[in-house]
Amino acid sequence: MVNFRVLTLTVLGIAMFAFLTFPVQAQAPAAKMLVEDIVSQDTFFLFTLPDLAATKARFQNTSLAKFWNDPEMQQALQPIFKAIAENENVKGVFSEIEKSTGQSLSNIIEVFNGQFAIAADSIPLNGKTLRVLLTIDAGAKKDRLEIILNKITAKAGKEMGGAVKLETFQVNNLNATSMDFGDMKICYVFINTNLILTTDKAMLEEAVKNYTEKSSFVLSKNANFVKAKEKCGPNYDGLLYVSTEAIYRMVGDQIPKEAQDILGALGLKDVKFITASNTFLPNGNFKGNFYVHVPGEKKGLIKIAALPSAPSEPLLKNCPKNAVSVSVVNLNLKNAWDTMLTAAKAVTKDNPSVNIEEIIKQYEMQLGFSVGNDFLASFGDQFMFYSVFPEGGGLIPDTLCYVKLKNKNKFNECISALMTGSPLAAMYEQSSLAYKDTTITYFNTRLAEKSREMGGMFDPEMMMRRMGPEAMGMMMMNAYFFSSYFVTKDDYIVASTSTQSLKRAIDRLVAAPVMPSVMESEFFKKNVTPQLLNSGVFGYTDSNKLIAPYYNTILPVGYFLQVFAQAAGVPLDMARFPTGETVSKYFAQDVFTYKADNDGLSIESNGSLNLMSLAGGTALVAIVAAIAIPSLLSSKAASQEMGAAMTLKSLVSAEAVWQMSDTDRNGVKDYWVADMSGMYRVIDPTGNPVQCIDISFAKADASPAMESEDGVTIIGPQVSMEPMPKNGYYYMAIPLDADGMSIATDADGDGCFNENVSQFAFCAYPAEYGRSGRYTYIVNESGNVWKQDTFGMPVTMWPGEDPSMAGWELAD
Repeated sequence: MVNFRVLTLTVLGIAMFAFLTFPVQAQAPAAKMLVEDIVSQDTFFLFTLPDLAATKARFQNTSLAKFWNDPEMQQALQPIFKAIAENENVKGVFSEIEKSTGQSLSNIIEVFNGQFAIAADSIPLNGKTLRVLLTIDAGAKKDRLEIILNKITAKAGKEMGGAVKLETFQVNNLNATSMDFGDMKICYVFINTNLILTTDKAMLEEAVKNYTEKSSFVLSKNANFVKAKEKCGPNYDGLLYVSTEAIYRMVGDQIPKEAQDILGALGLKDVKFITASNTFLPNGNFKGNFYVHVPGEKKGLIKIAALPSAPSEPLLKNCPKNAVSVSVVNLNLKNAWDTMLTAAKAVTKDNPSVNIEEIIKQYEMQLGFSVGNDFLASFGDQFMFYSVFPEGGGLIPDTLCYVKLKNKNKFNECISALMTGSPLAAMYEQSSLAYKDTTITYFNTRLAEKSREMGGMFDPEMMMRRMGPEAMGMMMMNAYFFSSYFVTKDDYIVASTSTQSLKRAIDRLVAAPVMPSVMESEFFKKNVTPQLLNSGVFGYTDSNKLIAPYYNTILPVGYFLQVFAQAAGVPLDMARFPTGETVSKYFAQDVFTYKADNDGLSIESNGSLNLMSLAGGTALVAIVAAIAIPSLLSSKAASQEMGAAMTLKSLVSAEAVWQMSDTDRNGVKDYWVADMSGMYRVIDPTGNPVQCIDISFAKADASPAMESEDGVTIIGPQVSMEPMPKNGYYYMAIPLDADGMSIATDADGDGCFNENVSQFAFCAYPAEYGRSGRYTYIVNESGNVWKQDTFGMPVTMWPGEDPSMAGWELAD
């Protein structure tokens, strides 16, 4: 039996995917109806392609379309497409589509002529349903689209019988149809040449009413959406709009206060909406816009991301003309650090067990200097990253970072302190070498050495687990930014991933005559204006220089793989593929800019591939994350560790109550030791759980006892199919005592081993070692809570009469 919901979505998906590759049809008249004029102001999601015919025409002029249609490329692809078309399974799919719709795939694609949009204004929460609206303007092909829908509707009613309920009804004198599949409803109606399809009958009626009565309560009148369209500019080919403000209104009451406080401290609650758009330009480039609307004062991560604009020219003069990419980021590290600490304090303000100021103070005492006032303050406010292929050739570009030092002496003092008295000295070894009157400093990790000290071969996974998230971040920093550096005579620090890259950078600096900079390239002279250079982030990539080397390197591998492809029935013939030079000529330079103002944060990209949108955005997120996340994780982990210890303390109290009140009604003053969740699940005389502990603790039991009605005590059903961490920790009863004997005994003689008259023991261990916590905690009838780093492994045997002899330490 045909699944018509899947089939309908498949048809739409194939049509949208194939649309841009089909010949251009005569352009339909401009759409009279826009989706923003029929959906409500409560709409939280909208994706729209306002004029598909115009978009397709503009796409045909892009570099990507020209590349696709290049004779060399078509020569390679046609045999593959032919084989796909002749495949029996594919033929079966196309045949099923034609039977179900009465139209060929090419005829279906021609229906997509005007606007195509999807919107949503409700989610299934608090008794509400998911309300989604889809609209297609078929233009002159409206009759064909009606035939397709009628055919699908009729076949659904015939083949699915009682499984689908068909209904026709009137909406403002328009004929509408409803298909009720039980767990899903589809309603649709035509307004002129526009199909309106929804998952909710009321939503369909509202959309028609909004259009016919010219309602003012529509998205186009929403101030945030008006701002979004303004930021994306006119004549966009595609627009995405997400109202975080509307989403928060719908789900805010479901978010715990603790999580809301975190969102507020990080500045994320202040985000009103996010929008993105793409436009195909007459010169064949793609123009992309991405905007985050955060009006007013910026806080937390948003404040860090609100990078100030500043001229990029001073640093760009140090970037060679033949660079394949370069970006300049304006970031004051000390301010970012202070903002992050303020956010961390706000996040932990209600948790007396976490004192951020004290944590930082102790950390800086270990380092021997102030992270913010000394180390980060020694850096300038502009960073330049560039990549350039080695002059002698190579597949991997040199990647370098330039930044002006505000205080070279303070920087050197901090590095010296880091590599002598701080914990980092045990992780890294500092060395230096001389090259052309310049000293290059570099660092090597001591992982292999540490692994040998632990008495085994080098095991990267175990080392990562042992080191935890902070050291993991340091390793990433070491690998990508600060594994080696030198300082120029005018106090620029130049860092890279390898000393060889730095040697070539020195060669460029001392070259005579002076090597030209990237600003002297023809592209910069013609296209890069002072306004573009005056940004929070400026980025540039020459895709032409990147594509050919990589493509030409990978191509020979294809000759090896084509044998396997042909054996699988794929007619892959590498001899037909174009050269890297042919491919690269269609892709030129991309420019990326990032700016912040009082209204929010905006990214704009312009190029043949929009690579800088991805690379620049990723780099920005990485910079913010590298600064903020490790410390936030550490503070959160510390808070959750303290919570685990406190939970074990509460279990001691619960066991005392259990013993004194004979909660399990077995006539014996004993402890419950079968598991932890039993102290919630054991059934009382009224048939209800005893609930001696909170249900959230019971759900966190990693080893719950089986449901049982045998014996005196009845154990109720498990409260969760899978254990659910309580504040980042799992819990379990420790089954064995220090002598290896079972703690669970049959104290009441009912044949069930659930109790012990004199002892109990519990364990708490992190759900995600290193992220939710590092220490494992244990407690027994003494009431003392002990902790040890067991690499996230639970404890199954009490460590001895004196746990300190086994490396445990008191947690209080």
